Amino acid sequence: MSKTSRSNATHIRYLRDIVSLLLRRGDLTFDRAAAPCLWQLAKANQLLLPVGRAVVEQFGESIIPADFLPAYKKREQLSKNTLILMAELLSAFAERDLPILTIKTFLPFSFVDSNVDIVAGQPDQSARYVQVLSDLGFQHLFNLADLREPCKKMYGRPSWRAANEPFPKVHLHRALSWNGVDYLDLSAAAAHAQKWRHGGVEIPIPAAEDELLIMAAHAFFENKFITLHELFYLTFITPQITDWPGVTAKAAHYFWEPAFSQFIAAAAVLAESVGLSLSLPSSVRAVPNLQVRLPYLLPLPQTFAYSWQKMWQGVKAGHWRGLPRQLFTYSLVDGAWMYRKAWRKQRGVQAC
Repeated sequence: MSKTSRSNATHIRYLRDIVSLLLRRGDLTFDRAAAPCLWQLAKANQLLLPVGRAVVEQFGESIIPADFLPAYKKREQLSKNTLILMAELLSAFAERDLPILTIKTFLPFSFVDSNVDIVAGQPDQSARYVQVLSDLGFQHLFNLADLREPCKKMYGRPSWRAANEPFPKVHLHRALSWNGVDYLDLSAAAAHAQKWRHGGVEIPIPAAEDELLIMAAHAFFENKFITLHELFYLTFITPQITDWPGVTAKAAHYFWEPAFSQFIAAAAVLAESVGLSLSLPSSVRAVPNLQVRLPYLLPLPQTFAYSWQKMWQGVKAGHWRGLPRQLFTYSLVDGAWMYRKAWRKQRGVQAC
């Protein structure tokens, strides 16, 4: 076996160990659960909180490597504070009769992010949403990302920063777009939203079909990689979907159905490689010669081709208005910004 093959086999073994912890199989030894690479991969794949909880439950907190213990404890506190914040936001927006949709934040397993992503259900009333945040003590946090994401603004509370509290920032979206390009109809997604009860709070989240499309577009067109936490989430989402043609039709409406199909095909191979099972239609074709490394960096030529295909199909259909933004996004932002971030993220786990 070559050095590369051995490295890949070791990488997959650590990923499978993480999956065993997530599924509470109880088959890990103390030494394997304490391996630094396992924790490094858990952190890189946004799974440090659920992995930490599973390990503490099985072995106790002392097993967590010292380099990762502060980060795990911070996520525990962040998880609690996120629920506190969400209850406050829901109450404040409801008082003003402003509906919201929460995306990419609350998942059906122990997950926490540094941001709460909320979408304005009435985007033409954006100023009122901003006023609610202002009344709650939030301020707009100017960021370079404002240049590439005109439909999203980030807000934080100065009092939290002063107290060094691990509270999340708020991302306020006025479209289901990434880097300024639309991928899903917000009004339809808001109309089909469902309530999910978490920690005593009823949170408005997208229907499974829309959540899948949001995840796929975010991974493919913004992040440029697929993580293990997304694959694990897919094990919950895909069994709920009964109308796959309807899902692909929504992607086709925004001219990115080929990219969506490619995302699903790659996710199927990655999931199977680490011991996860997705409920997918038989028409899904496996991606040949896919190297399993998670986070999985989507090939630049592939995303470039699908992005420009989306843009060209839109132009042919008469959608000229979004052309300048797409040219900016698919050339400068993707190549010089997003892929650089994605490459650095994957580089951080190359030793594992």
